[in-house]
Amino acid sequence: MRILYSVAAMAIVLAACARRAEPVAVAPPPPLPVLPPAARPTPPSGAAANVVLPRQNPDGSFVTPNSVLTPAATAWHLRAALNVAALRCNDDALLSNYNGFVKGHAAALKTAHAASMKEAGGTAPFDDAMTRLYNYFALPPVQTAFCTAAATVAEEGARTPAAEFARFAALSVPVLDAPFTNFFAQYAAYRTDLARWEAGQPPRLAYDMAVMVADPAPRRPGIAVAAR
Repeated sequence: MRILYSVAAMAIVLAACARRAEPVAVAPPPPLPVLPPAARPTPPSGAAANVVLPRQNPDGSFVTPNSVLTPAATAWHLRAALNVAALRCNDDALLSNYNGFVKGHAAALKTAHAASMKEAGGTAPFDDAMTRLYNYFALPPVQTAFCTAAATVAEEGARTPAAEFARFAALSVPVLDAPFTNFFAQYAAYRTDLARWEAGQPPRLAYDMAVMVADPAPRRPGIAVAAR
């Protein structure tokens, strides 16, 4: 009986201690930081807010004046691009190389001009197409990247043998067109970001594709890849 009394007494003491225990204060979690609202997206390269983008193909690529060309048109579009660069880029070396390119490939360019005019349907439609092409290559937000690409192409063109002109033209026109299609892609992304910003949605995650690529794409000898 004495053991039972001791156990009962201990239970009473423990219960009393439990009743007297004061609650432990728990600190509230720190408030979440208040992030400032994201800045309104701006057009790339200082472009205007109303740039009209070319039509896109199902794969997302843009249709440009250089998208589908005959060999003659390819040669003449190359000459047109370098002509715009020589006039606008304020680069003495580029101008000198352009003059060497035109002189060294005069026969091929003359043939390409005549064939391109015939393909266009005559002088008037050819002149209209060339006006649009020159305006395309003179698009202000793209001039820095375009001049960089044109300087390399003009240098290579001035020392390309006449026998390799057609191949050189086919490789060079996409290089000269790349700064423009890259700009169009950036502008399309800007419009997406702007729409999300206006809807109060978080901006898209941006990735530096130069970091994402493990190995640089192989370059063709004599042709530089335009900066992205």
